[in-house]
Amino acid sequence: MYLLSLFLTIIVFGGSLSAPATAPQPQCPEAEGVKALLKRLAILEKLVRDIKGQCSSSCCSNVQSGADDPASLKPPPCAQTAEDCPGGCGGDAHGTCVNGECQCKDGYMGDKCQLKTCPEDCNDQGQCVKGRCICFEGFSGLSCGFKACPNNCNYHGRCEDGTCVCDSGYAGEDCSSEPVPKTA
Repeated sequence: MYLLSLFLTIIVFGGSLSAPATAPQPQCPEAEGVKALLKRLAILEKLVRDIKGQCSSSCCSNVQSGADDPASLKPPPCAQTAEDCPGGCGGDAHGTCVNGECQCKDGYMGDKCQLKTCPEDCNDQGQCVKGRCICFEGFSGLSCGFKACPNNCNYHGRCEDGTCVCDSGYAGEDCSSEPVPKTA
């Protein structure tokens, strides 16, 4: 708790935490614990530098510095200009630039939000092409979520989980044959 208080005090007053250049020698029984703390301290220093670099007066004026809630130290996401995300994020309809990365809206993906997503990611049974599923053989439906029936039941029946249920007057695995009339 003391280290957290010290860390927060230094952040609030604009100081810098500097980890010693060399780690303690292994003869110290607590050396491994100290090494771990120094590593965590270096990570925290980098995070603080990154946060300070991201903040502008208009974006980060609401940052709190309460020691009770470390999450309150996280700045709000800062919307940025197109220059911060080279190539943009597809405009406001597709995504926005936050901290130098595109945050895509629902229905879009890709590093520049340039690709449409497919329903249910094609259920891993197809390939997404321009927002439409191209189902692999044996699967059908908008999201490739259904097993396909042979020859689409020749349009003489309905497909239920990969099996044709033929209309009256048709038979066969794919409803392609008409039943032979019985002779008396």
